[in-house]
Amino acid sequence: MDLSALGALDPRLMGLMAQLSTINAAPEGEARDAAWECISSQLEVLKTELAPPPPPPPCPRPVIIGLEPLSGNHVKSLAESANDPALEAQLRPSFPSPYQPADAEWFVKYSSEAAPSVFRAIVLDSCCVGVVSLELRVPAESNTFTLGYWVTPKHHGKGIGGQAVTKFMKEVLASPPPGLSRIEATAVEGNVASQRILARAGFVMDGLMKDFLLRRDGEVRDCLLFSYPLVGGGEVAGGGSVWLRANFVHAADHAGDELEFLMDHVMEVEEETGKILRVEAADSEWGRGGGGGKRSWLVGSGDRKPSSLQFVTPGFVDTHIHAPQYSYTGSATDKPLMGPDGWLESYTFPAESKLTGDRERALDVYGKVVGRTLKNGTTSALYFGTIDVAATKILADVCVAKGQRGFVGKVCMDRNSPQNYSETCEEGLAGTVELIEYVRGLDAFRKGLLHPVVTPRFIPTCSPELMRGLGDIAEKYDCLVQSHLSESVDEVAFVQQIHEGEGSDADIFEKHGLLRRGVAAHSVFCSDADLKKMGSANMAVAHCPLSNFYFAGGSLDVEKCESCGVDVGLGTDVAGGYSYSMLNSMRMGVVNARNKLNWKAAFRLATQGGANALGMGETLGSFAVGKELDAVLWNAEGAACLDVWEGEGAEDVFQKIMTLGDDRAIGRVFVRGRRVL
Repeated sequence: MDLSALGALDPRLMGLMAQLSTINAAPEGEARDAAWECISSQLEVLKTELAPPPPPPPCPRPVIIGLEPLSGNHVKSLAESANDPALEAQLRPSFPSPYQPADAEWFVKYSSEAAPSVFRAIVLDSCCVGVVSLELRVPAESNTFTLGYWVTPKHHGKGIGGQAVTKFMKEVLASPPPGLSRIEATAVEGNVASQRILARAGFVMDGLMKDFLLRRDGEVRDCLLFSYPLVGGGEVAGGGSVWLRANFVHAADHAGDELEFLMDHVMEVEEETGKILRVEAADSEWGRGGGGGKRSWLVGSGDRKPSSLQFVTPGFVDTHIHAPQYSYTGSATDKPLMGPDGWLESYTFPAESKLTGDRERALDVYGKVVGRTLKNGTTSALYFGTIDVAATKILADVCVAKGQRGFVGKVCMDRNSPQNYSETCEEGLAGTVELIEYVRGLDAFRKGLLHPVVTPRFIPTCSPELMRGLGDIAEKYDCLVQSHLSESVDEVAFVQQIHEGEGSDADIFEKHGLLRRGVAAHSVFCSDADLKKMGSANMAVAHCPLSNFYFAGGSLDVEKCESCGVDVGLGTDVAGGYSYSMLNSMRMGVVNARNKLNWKAAFRLATQGGANALGMGETLGSFAVGKELDAVLWNAEGAACLDVWEGEGAEDVFQKIMTLGDDRAIGRVFVRGRRVL
């Protein structure tokens, strides 16, 4: 290693460090602070002079930025890892103090000559006040690097650590070296600050490493292992498989409301398609690596058992959510659904109309709702857009850009609507076809990641001509249909008034060709006869327990729906439901059912039930071989939303996550085998 490139032996640097050591020992006061500022400025100038030029463009080398003020066993570790016995002796005199204060800046750059497959970053529980250090290790055949930065006492505790890790991650991810598949990091167990730094940077805990770190004071400490996989994020190299070693939990297709816990199993996923190829116990011959070949790990690793506090589940499927209403989610819970002063007139229609012709607002609202639902574990969502085709195309584009599996519909409404937020029958039909053809022209449609949906808002706002035309379009393009049926006392009464003698909502939909493969939200007041018709037509129900509480005047009988052959999924119904979290929908579903639905059944509805409702039951919802990997990695370790006690079993810990957890317990999210969060 060329130490002159590091500037470690530069006499000016050594002189400044000696001065800093002297200043550090001086009493606190204005004179000391002034000296700090003076030396810091000189270091800044010297840093610029010593920094070598970046590597030449033709050679794709990873650039690792920074030099930690090494001391004690940090130097020893670096010397041993670099296989350079002289390194310790050469470096030690340059660092007379445990830490070298300076403003939080990167000190020097250097790059590797090799293309490592793994970086290991170690976030130390620093013995040195104000220092967070990252030591980057690569395989033995490559060099060992140290990433660090110096922080003055006055900057300590001001988020510098998070900024450093984030900057490093951006540097590596902006141009990852060939073959780099995973970045690992360790944080001393108990160092909550370091763990939070890594979590905010996108790392997730993979397990415990006993007796991993020898501190300068001789104490041996356990460390937690974190990782950030690069396989599955961004463009796929093409061909081959990726692997997960984890504790898998799912509502298996054959298990009813019982959950299957596959503790410490290995899963193989086809990289290009995201299809699950094989799932076996990690201690089986195949799980241990039988068959040969190097494995690229999305979660866990082949030589390390997963933490008992960490689980991988299928992603949630939200079967009913109004994307444009996200802007007022969490408010507007004070009015009934219908009427001139009702919820629709007061909140919904004004919020949706604001997106018409306003591309920037549409990008803002849709970007936030898709990002927020992904962050909360929703990998598939059935979205209502607005009546504006352009804005709804933006919603489709955002789903593709963020990686969520989107089912997107342009809302249609040509009667009983505000003058400034309505359309003609012809406009509604033409706009629906335009959206369908737009979505079908995208690569995401061919991959099954984006689907157009025929979307009559509900019977009160859709004329018979519009409903009939939409039924014909759904038939022609073989599209899913979504709407609201028999959702509240006032909606049912209004439909009976304007369609007197024509039967129920389900009867009217059937008459106009809309009772077909699709999802009917709420359906609280559907009769047994309605439900049997819906079951025969493959029209599923989106159960929205939270919004039902506010607007319906009743609750859905899930057991009755399923006994009539109707698939049932869960929906958040943003913003009629004030929460975008499917966990809250699960919890409210259990409460509303009054002991007829337990937490396991609610989990099934949120995963496999939702997939069935969307007609995707053979593709999503569980970890059956042949399905695509849409998954969420949950981590109870250190999650601020819950506590775990010694002796609790896997099912107890997992139930706590489902009943007490939120996005703080989510480490990663995958869609079609690729990491999207």
